Amino acid sequence: MNKIFLFFIFSSLFFLPSPSRGADGRAEYRIFPRDILEIRVYDNPDLTQRLEVSESGEISFPLIGKVKVVGLTTPEAEQSLGKSLSEYIVNPQVAVLVAQRQKIYVSGEVSIPGAYELTAGMTVMEAIALAGGFKVQELNQQDQTIIIRGAEIIPVKISEISLKGDKSKNIFLKPNDLIVAPQRQKIYVSGEVKKPGAYELTVGMNVFEAITLAGGFTDFAAPNKTSVRRTKGDKKEAIVVPISEILKRGDKKKDITLEPGDVIIVPETFF
Repeated sequence: MNKIFLFFIFSSLFFLPSPSRGADGRAEYRIFPRDILEIRVYDNPDLTQRLEVSESGEISFPLIGKVKVVGLTTPEAEQSLGKSLSEYIVNPQVAVLVAQRQKIYVSGEVSIPGAYELTAGMTVMEAIALAGGFKVQELNQQDQTIIIRGAEIIPVKISEISLKGDKSKNIFLKPNDLIVAPQRQKIYVSGEVKKPGAYELTVGMNVFEAITLAGGFTDFAAPNKTSVRRTKGDKKEAIVVPISEILKRGDKKKDITLEPGDVIIVPETFF
């Protein structure tokens, strides 16, 4: 069997270059700075190299020196190296594998936080989908998503992407980007309720709804003395919410909409 044909079989098994487009139509991976490349030249084992792409996008290869590879697909890199090597080797057959690709990171309230391989044209929404999607369902909370890129913090307006279809807001990712999905916001209920603890804050939640989540009042509660402790910076305030009066008179105006971090305290009654 022809040696060159065998070489191409070897390359397909061990280097696995991606097709120019996958079944989903995504563009083939393009080389980034700091990628690790494995390069082999048929019939020239001394030219087998494992090289890191520099920040300037180059590798230094025997015989030919520095070669710009950043932004190229693996077939394009093979062609570029082959062309340069042709001055020294007759009909060089080059195979290039991206042995270690750049990564992006997703943290916060997603189903599967962690590191993910960066692919060509990956967007913030694709990365969040890879991480299993948001745990926070309210769009106003999802809009608190940010990308940390070095010293830069980039806000991501998820609602403009998902509701308005504004693709310009679906930011293309770069190596080492950290996507921080918003944490589920909490309120706290303590004192004379049946299930004191932390509860997820939903849009428009008021004190009565939070107490209902906490199982309602115990027999020893003083509902009219229920208060909300709220901290904003250095400022602290206590807001009394007379729940019994609200229930008897149906005066919902005396209830208040809760904010993240609010602590609801239900005191014990004294006879």
